[in-house]
Amino acid sequence: SSCSPQILFAMAKVALLIGHLCFWLGRSNPSVCGSKPDEVSGCEMKDMGSCGNACCVVEVALKTTPEQTYALTKKTLQDLSEDGFTYVTGGEPNPGDDLRPYNISSPEMFKFILQGRHDAPKYHGINGDILNFAIYQTSRASVLRMFSVSRIHGALGDNGQNYKSLSFLAEKMQIQSKLVVKHGCGAPLSSLPRELNENEEDSSFPSYCGADASKDPDCARKDFGSCGNACCLVELQLNQSPEKVHQALIDGLTPSNGFSYVTGGQPDPADDLRPYNITSPENFQFIAQGRHDAP
Repeated sequence: SSCSPQILFAMAKVALLIGHLCFWLGRSNPSVCGSKPDEVSGCEMKDMGSCGNACCVVEVALKTTPEQTYALTKKTLQDLSEDGFTYVTGGEPNPGDDLRPYNISSPEMFKFILQGRHDAPKYHGINGDILNFAIYQTSRASVLRMFSVSRIHGALGDNGQNYKSLSFLAEKMQIQSKLVVKHGCGAPLSSLPRELNENEEDSSFPSYCGADASKDPDCARKDFGSCGNACCLVELQLNQSPEKVHQALIDGLTPSNGFSYVTGGQPDPADDLRPYNITSPENFQFIAQGRHDAP
């Protein structure tokens, strides 16, 4: 029996998509550091765990308006699909990129925000790196804040990939100005961890800020676009072994409080870093990833 035209058309589309994926995975991708980063230009800024996972935040001052900077960033993400980049939109909810109706003036005059992804042959799809961008207005024109984080759990190091992704984008956007590192990208952390006050008590509030955020002192530290999107990084000094801290962390990532522990997938990096004998920039022993859901 013969296949209907609709089935043949669907099979042809699937074959085309598979062929495109195989072509992309097999080609030499100039935006990827790969297994030999020292031989690839732009992969010198190797990061280790600056956001728990490896990450990089840079800013670049531009002579274009926020509107022009947004249009160029979005178009570049869309045009570089063969180099592993995508522009992220859609979903439910689907926040808009245009921040101008909100008249944000502090900490910066943010005008636009957008998100992308970067895929590499080994880590792609759900494991592809997350890219965030925030654009704010200045007296001279605009500043583009660019952020990249290694998405897959267990990605302590990045072989310079996060900075490489951002610098590759900047190059394709024909940006001549210098990328200024704000956090990560292999740079040392800017401050030491605060020691816990023995008189501090556990918060009795839920794990999300919600509509009554003003009543919870833990919700006072409101962030705006520090990682393109809002983000927060803290450290704690604890009088426990790394093994006990890791186990306590896993035990604390419970669904009853809106948290979940991330593991599994393919590939599935382990949390235990001790076999790698890492001594720089820190003596890292474990790494873990979680999620937090709010209503």
